[in-house]
Amino acid sequence: MALCASPVWALSCRPPDPVQAFIKADQDSAEWVVAKGQFLVFERDLPKGAAVIPGTFTGLSLTSRGFTEPFDTPVQIEISCAGPWCGAVRPDVTYIAFLRKEDASHRAFAKPCPVWLFTNPGREEEQMLTACLRGTCP
Repeated sequence: MALCASPVWALSCRPPDPVQAFIKADQDSAEWVVAKGQFLVFERDLPKGAAVIPGTFTGLSLTSRGFTEPFDTPVQIEISCAGPWCGAVRPDVTYIAFLRKEDASHRAFAKPCPVWLFTNPGREEEQMLTACLRGTCP
């Protein structure tokens, strides 16, 4: 009897960490906005692989009082892949999004592992990010 093994592929991601994303964005020379809300995209524009698609992010941006400032902006959503695993956005999900400012719009990065987009945020994440904006990251 002959056995043949095929390779098994798995994507290993670190646990999502909005505080680390805040620190990384804060150290970047680019301007970033932290916002909580939803992506408005046309279902027909959602790709099956790597792509850049247009959309709108609508919600509230982070201030020293929390997510309190109305925020509605055009975004370019950059979806990247690692092998067969691709990032994604869904219009029916609430995100904390780190959006990089670019000319007249912002860019969102949807990676296979959550680095800049965090789904269904809770009060704890909001409080930690507010503390970071005030200069006291936990």
